[in-house]
Amino acid sequence: MKVFISLLNEIKHSQYVREVVSMYHCSILKNAKIMNLLDQKPRADSAVKFVDYRGLSFAVRPGDFFPGEHDNCGTHFFANAFVDDVRLPVGGSMIEVGCGSGFTGLAVTKMCNLSRLIAGDVSLEAVSCTRDNAQRLDVQDKVTVLQSDVFDSIPPATTADIVYWNTPWLNINERRAQKRSPDPCLYDPGYKLLARYVCESEKFITPHGRRFIGTGSGASLEKLGLICEVHGCKPVLMKGLVKRENKQVLSLYELVVC
Repeated sequence: MKVFISLLNEIKHSQYVREVVSMYHCSILKNAKIMNLLDQKPRADSAVKFVDYRGLSFAVRPGDFFPGEHDNCGTHFFANAFVDDVRLPVGGSMIEVGCGSGFTGLAVTKMCNLSRLIAGDVSLEAVSCTRDNAQRLDVQDKVTVLQSDVFDSIPPATTADIVYWNTPWLNINERRAQKRSPDPCLYDPGYKLLARYVCESEKFITPHGRRFIGTGSGASLEKLGLICEVHGCKPVLMKGLVKRENKQVLSLYELVVC
C-alpha cells in the first residue's frame, strides 16, 4: 500500500493520473460493463488480417491476439512508448514476454535497430505468427521466438537491456476464474503470473537493464504495488493514456529497484 500511495504522490500533478485516480475512486474500473468491454477486445476473425505501423506491415492469423488498427489501441500505444519515449541503447536487446503476434517487440526491433529480440508466448499460434512477422520485416536473424510460460523456456543465462510484458492485467479470484474460464490474454487469476514476472525478470536484465510492465483498465494498482514491494522494487509510470471515447486506461510502468 505504501508503494501505491507513493506512486500516486510522485505523479499527482499529471492530468492522466488525476483522471485514473478519479476513475478508481468512482469504482468505474470494477464495473461489470468495463470488464465486458475489455472482454470484447478486437480479435482476428477467420481470415488473415494485416495491420500497419509506421510503414511496417504485420500479419495476424486467426487465434492470434489482434493488435488493433489505431494509434490509441494498446499495442500501438506500447510500441509508440518504446520507440518515442524509452531511451533504448544503440544496438540494444529486448526480451518480450507474451509476444502475441510479435507486434511490439518486432516494431521496436525494426524501428530502433535492436541487435537482438527474444520473444516468448505460451501459445504455439502466437509463436508461429511472430516468426512469420519477423521474416516479413526482414529481422529474422535478430529474433529468437520461443514457446514459453513467462520465463520458463528462456535460458537462465540470457540477459537483455529491456524486459517487457504487456500483462494480462485483469485480476480475478481463482474461484470465479474456474466458473468463467477467463481469456488468458486478459485475465491473471490472483495475479500469480504478474508476481512471477516481477520476481524473475530481474535475473534477465543486463547490469544497466530496465524492466517494464504494460497494463490498463481493470488492473489493480494497489496489488501491483504490493507485489513490487515484496520483491524490492516499485512501479514508476513512464507513459499513460486515457482513451476519451470509452475511458479505458493504458499505462506503461518501469519496475525500479527501491
